[in-house]
Amino acid sequence: MDKYISIKEFARQIGVSSQAVYQRLDKDLKPFLKVINNKKKLDIQAFKLLNLENTEQPEIKENDKQLTSSLQETLKILSRQLEAKDQQIADLNERLKEAQELNKNSQILLGNEQSRTNSVLQIGDVAKDRYVNKVSEKRGFFARIFKKK
Repeated sequence: MDKYISIKEFARQIGVSSQAVYQRLDKDLKPFLKVINNKKKLDIQAFKLLNLENTEQPEIKENDKQLTSSLQETLKILSRQLEAKDQQIADLNERLKEAQELNKNSQILLGNEQSRTNSVLQIGDVAKDRYVNKVSEKRGFFARIFKKK
């Protein structure tokens, strides 16, 4: 004769909550369900179903362990790569700062050189103007005395 136990007792024996058992009633525990005196009872044969599931779980747990270790290794590798990239970015920022400083110094030197060149050109222009004025002043005696305005 089949023996039936309450949902609460079944849950206690397998180590889960009653809610978890009720959720599984519509799925895989449905064939073992029987209503006796308006109370839901489970056939003890349902333990066999759980034993079958438990034999598959070590394989799943082993696969989970392998997957977890693989993911952890991947995370370590990615972490190292990120650290390397962060270091490269810091180096590039330092080089960019140096390049900007060199560019600033070059601009200052170029400005100084241009102002010196401009002053030499201006002096040359003044000297040229004086020479041109002196050449144009070489007029005759009377032309110098009687200037035309």
